[in-house]
Amino acid sequence: MLAAIRQILRIAPMTLKLLSILGALFGILGALSVASTFHILLGYYLLIVGSTLWVVYGYIVKNTPLVSMNFVFTLINLLGILNYS
Repeated sequence: MLAAIRQILRIAPMTLKLLSILGALFGILGALSVASTFHILLGYYLLIVGSTLWVVYGYIVKNTPLVSMNFVFTLINLLGILNYS
């Protein structure tokens, strides 16, 4: 199954660049939103999107530390949503 996913994810370099830019953008916006305490819940969702994009990017480029770190960030942000609700 992982081989099939890798085949599907053979992506052009421009798409990889877009994934990394969007991952960074969502992460920054999420952090700003959580830090401002105005839209904390929205911030957690933005952080989840950003870290999920980094997981996908890291998987495609075979960067295990990046995947591991952002997978854990996703879980931590899910915990933040549960605690906030």
